[in-house]
Amino acid sequence: MSPKVSIIIVNYNGFEETIGCLKSLAKVIYPNFDIIIIDNASTNDSFEKIRDFLKNFTTENLQLTTKLLKSDLNLGFAGGCNLGIREAQTLKSDYFLLLNPDTQVEPNFLSRLIEFAIKPESHKAIKQELEKGRQLGFIGPRIFYEDKKTVYSNGGLVRCDLLQATLKDHGRIKEEIYETEPFLTDYVTGTALLVSKETVKDIGLMSEDYFMYYEDSDWAMRAKKKKYFCAIMPESIIYHKGYHSIDYLSFDYIYYLVRNGYFFAWRNGNVFQKIFAILFSGYKFLKQPIKWIIFPQKRNWIKPIILATWDFWRGKTGKISNYPAYRQAGND
Repeated sequence: MSPKVSIIIVNYNGFEETIGCLKSLAKVIYPNFDIIIIDNASTNDSFEKIRDFLKNFTTENLQLTTKLLKSDLNLGFAGGCNLGIREAQTLKSDYFLLLNPDTQVEPNFLSRLIEFAIKPESHKAIKQELEKGRQLGFIGPRIFYEDKKTVYSNGGLVRCDLLQATLKDHGRIKEEIYETEPFLTDYVTGTALLVSKETVKDIGLMSEDYFMYYEDSDWAMRAKKKKYFCAIMPESIIYHKGYHSIDYLSFDYIYYLVRNGYFFAWRNGNVFQKIFAILFSGYKFLKQPIKWIIFPQKRNWIKPIILATWDFWRGKTGKISNYPAYRQAGND
């Protein structure tokens, strides 16, 4: 029998995207999976919209087994995923697949991921890592944008200074990427991430300190310390809309990206990288008043960067501090 997979989708105010994703998953040919949807304390009627959709949809598509849970608090991306994983553990699932709601999948995407997970040694680059005593931890598909031509993610890269984790080949076109066999990557984006129950039991759940951004790369770094590695299966393909839960370049987007970059370096770096993180945060902080004069087009970055740096210095993790007037002013 095929291993059981629980697909975990965290929804926040995005019922239209989530419903579109569910329609896409109904076409998946893998024979043994269920779906766990976490509504992350949406402030609109997302929970009710998804619930009503499922009442009708599952009647006509019995192969789509779903469970909809509602969180009373916005737990962030990691917190929502962790809630879903804990639920999947009670269902005795063999694998957990984190999947963003604003995605569409190819019908064979899950079959390709599981085939690779079961027999990773059949691929040369992966076999070499296994022979070194390392284990396959996280697996990701190749992800394109909605146009099906532009790359969203072909794996993840961590810079040597550890201040930035970036998506590999982001923005390139399909013809510019060349891998045809599974290959190693520094981390797998949480947009679509497959992990086994044994791996989660060994390394633990995602850190909820980040709230959003960098939790997936931090998870990979923790796994690496336990001799796990990450890989991409290029024959598994999905499509991603992007920025469904937070406005691109909004106050919150800039804040989490900057603050969590600092924490990522501080938590995973060596002594020199930690020192560099402190120095770099000081440089970023002092640079902001100058930016007001020289780069007026970037003034909306100033206040979130100052707050992000200050919160890093004082060890403030999790959800952004509640400074409504400050945040409103930052978006002027």
